[in-house]
Amino acid sequence: MLQIPNQFQRFVQESTGKLLPIFGANLFDNPLAYTADSAVAAPGEYVLGPGDEVRVSISGAVEHSTTQTVDRNGQITLPKVGTVNLGGVQVKDLEAALRKQVGTVFTNVAVNGSLGKLRGVTVYVVGQARQPGTYNLTSLSTLVNAVFASGGPGANGSLRQITLNRGGKTVTTLDLYDFIA
Repeated sequence: MLQIPNQFQRFVQESTGKLLPIFGANLFDNPLAYTADSAVAAPGEYVLGPGDEVRVSISGAVEHSTTQTVDRNGQITLPKVGTVNLGGVQVKDLEAALRKQVGTVFTNVAVNGSLGKLRGVTVYVVGQARQPGTYNLTSLSTLVNAVFASGGPGANGSLRQITLNRGGKTVTTLDLYDFIA
């Protein structure tokens, strides 16, 4: 992506006749390089929430398979079992939570549960980014993924101080030079 030189680069170019590249800016030439891989298995500590897809298979005295999306209340509904609260449950505890609820209605059944498609998150990139705007990322995305989705810092932006704000408060600050090195 062609980037307009900043004031310092123009000064150096006028003085030396050479355009001084910004260290690390070439990382953003391929914006898909740091896209979160949605095919990667979620870690066991991943917390289920609204929008996550859950696959449930019940076998034995009763046979049933379903794929459901966790609703805004953190629940799915299984036939003859009712609602199952999964909001806030970690992936490693998913099967145990399902077994507990199904076990209150059925005996002699095996219950398997797994995570399907992950929910998305909406991220707003503002400030001195190349392409500020709204981005839909997977729930496993990081601040680095959001920076790359927006094309990185613009000509007047900084690789040294990228902040993540949530609820009007700074959550963390990222120095991309540490990441590059």
